[in-house]
Amino acid sequence: MPPNTVDWILKKVDADVKMIEINKLKGSTSSTLHHNSIQIGGQIKDVVIRQFDNKEWLM
Repeated sequence: MPPNTVDWILKKVDADVKMIEINKLKGSTSSTLHHNSIQIGGQIKDVVIRQFDNKEWLM
């Protein structure tokens, strides 16, 4: 995942958030999917980020 996307996630979620793990998911055709584990305080949450990056689908 591009560093600017990670920075955006961290800024939007919470001031106290920490990225634990990022894994690219397989099978998407119109976009790229990433599973992200984030920690807010003492709690770990799982989120999926979809990036629409297939130029043919964006037109």
